[in-house]
Amino acid sequence: MLYKTHNETDDINIDFTSLKGSIKTSYNNILNKLGPSQKDFDNFKVDAEWTIKWEDGEIATLYNWKNGRNYCGDYGDRLEDIMDWNIGGFNYDVVGRLHNILNPNEFSTLTKLISTGLLADSLLVEVPYDK
Repeated sequence: MLYKTHNETDDINIDFTSLKGSIKTSYNNILNKLGPSQKDFDNFKVDAEWTIKWEDGEIATLYNWKNGRNYCGDYGDRLEDIMDWNIGGFNYDVVGRLHNILNPNEFSTLTKLISTGLLADSLLVEVPYDK
């Protein structure tokens, strides 16, 4: 499915999006797939943020949260070293969509169940991914 980022359109309203999931991937992978981070975001708890809108109107945000230097100072991860990213949106299916874009070979069965709504988010527990 086709999508655009904040780099290609100003028509992405992220008001009232909320945390829907997370992804482990490198900053450089995100840059290669989505382009540069947007410039207008919370520079206190967040070091980088992307907004994505798919052709069907679904919207997602991708951002780090309280693990970088903006929030933790010298104890925080450098942007280039951050591997843990949050995924926000209106619906849980954006989690699977971003996994398909950023880590298509690591899209787990659990993530598929969550993103399609077949597994309720209230049942979620963090499970490490083994290749």
